[in-house]
Amino acid sequence: MNDVAPSDAHIRLGMFEAACDILAAAVIVYDKNDCLVFASRQVLRYFPIPPDTLTPGTRLRDVLGAIFDSGVRYGIAPDQRHKAINREEWISTRISAHWREQHETVERLGRDRWIHFRKRRLPNGYNVTTLVDVSEQKKQEEQWRLDLERIALTEEILETLPSPMVIKDRNLTYIAVNKAFCAIYDTSAESVLGRTIWALADAESAGRIEASDRAVLETGEPFTLAEHIIRADGSDLYVVTRKYRIGAPGHHAVVTVMEDLSAFVTRERAVADGDDALLRVPG
Repeated sequence: MNDVAPSDAHIRLGMFEAACDILAAAVIVYDKNDCLVFASRQVLRYFPIPPDTLTPGTRLRDVLGAIFDSGVRYGIAPDQRHKAINREEWISTRISAHWREQHETVERLGRDRWIHFRKRRLPNGYNVTTLVDVSEQKKQEEQWRLDLERIALTEEILETLPSPMVIKDRNLTYIAVNKAFCAIYDTSAESVLGRTIWALADAESAGRIEASDRAVLETGEPFTLAEHIIRADGSDLYVVTRKYRIGAPGHHAVVTVMEDLSAFVTRERAVADGDDALLRVPG
């Protein structure tokens, strides 16, 4: 009968260890005297310290000392990491953090490893600390940040590009337009996005443009055409229109770029007509 309680405790401890392994979480428990009660084997994945450091009864100060001696320095502001760190000051600061009712932070350990620390001081004085590796999550967040920066840069380039440029999805609906394109029709991007060419051009022109868009979308073959366009204000626009297919199968899009040759055409006509005034137009 006397062996029942120890055996039951051993089973529970084993189940707790298994749960920590499944969750890939390191768990450390200290009592109200800051002595180690439990440390899962996952802890050694985060801190390269001697295994016997995690023996129940070890003082928190000694565990922190072993962590410091292993070269790990967590809980330090990024702008302070290049400075020499005093061992005792670091240990004292970490002990203070352990005595907060709740403490949570994500910190960088090493070059590309990020750890989520959670600490909680229970009413009975026990401290429970969990450590979870969130490196993959941080990498994804960094990738998302870089992607957003690239998108912002692409949008800025698209918006300021002097040549009219548009992007249509696989349904040939406008998903991106720049100012130069909107100026042709004297409209805004908000009035174009989500619509098709049929909302901007007459039936004959819309049918012709859609046919070339669809051919590029279906075949992937680039399309080039010299065009004379009448702007909304009645002025002439001479362009070489180029269309390309981009994107992955099932998510293709058509990019249209119009190279404005109006000044060049005007100059060539001036040469042919001998018009000295028009010859002064920049080419």
